Amino acid sequence: MNIASLQDVLAASLRGEPAALSRLFDIIDRNRDGKMTAEELQAAITLPAHAQSISQLIIYKESEWYHQPQKWDALDELLGHSGSTPHLNWLAEKQRIKQISWWSEVAEKVGLPSWGKVFHFQPVGLAGSFFAIVDDNDLSWLKVPYGQLTFDVEGNDIADPSHTGHRYFSRKVHWPGGASGITIGRGYDLGQRPNPQADLVHVGITEPFLSWLVGAKGLKGQVAKNYLDGASNEIKTTIISRRQQYVLFLPIYDFMKNEVLRISQKPDVIRLYGEVNWEATDEKIKDITIDLIYRGDYTSDSRRALQSFIAENDIVNFSKAVRTRENWTTVPNDRFYKRSEYLEN
Repeated sequence: MNIASLQDVLAASLRGEPAALSRLFDIIDRNRDGKMTAEELQAAITLPAHAQSISQLIIYKESEWYHQPQKWDALDELLGHSGSTPHLNWLAEKQRIKQISWWSEVAEKVGLPSWGKVFHFQPVGLAGSFFAIVDDNDLSWLKVPYGQLTFDVEGNDIADPSHTGHRYFSRKVHWPGGASGITIGRGYDLGQRPNPQADLVHVGITEPFLSWLVGAKGLKGQVAKNYLDGASNEIKTTIISRRQQYVLFLPIYDFMKNEVLRISQKPDVIRLYGEVNWEATDEKIKDITIDLIYRGDYTSDSRRALQSFIAENDIVNFSKAVRTRENWTTVPNDRFYKRSEYLEN
């Protein structure tokens, strides 16, 4: 993502060209609440592709070294300072801020704008943009900010020159079997998505593939299989990019997480097993539980085996329950062992 400034991103959005802004939110906004927090930014830059994209931003904003007293005075009431009840520490802090704000003193001498707004950029990231840009099929798109266990077990990236790919090659349409719908990428099931057209257009899926995928909306089981069997060779061999697969995965994973929370917060589940404090829950418990619901294994039977351990944040007994094969008779061996290995590492 090469963006001249954050203002340019917003301007593009206002012109009806929201791709750049949407891309920025795809990278940073983990919970899809329309806000980008410091914690989400920190998580985003742990992935090389994301760190490179963010480091290439050039943002037009007011310098922190440009002093405007009214900005700090606006905090007086919040900090309990007034003429009748002075907050001496806050007064001292405002004086310190004023002393270290050097912009106004040097601006005219060195050619800086007197109003304090300039373009800010990360020099290493900017220099890197002259040499390499992460393209849509870079291998870094195979690493996701969360849910890596599920991403890895929901398919693979083994293609071949004939475009038929490995049996579980995920970047072309496939039908996982059972009650599943037509699926593209790592678990984007068109049988379950309420508005697939918006999602697919968002990631850049084009015609005729777009209309065919939208036509699979709501189809499940044998009906979905028949729809895929009747597709043209062009549809069956169309391959989406790694970036498109990545972007489609994240909202699905968030949806599955919210399903776990919804079920865990039901009064009867709380009464039987206790209340789950999701924020305080071990990350491995979270990842496995979301993977369970992803494949349809988070059922009333499985909750009897492990829900109390989720509520108690008991990783030891939770791991034992997940690694007990008798608890998961309908789970394929590969999925069972991948979950077990994840808990052991």
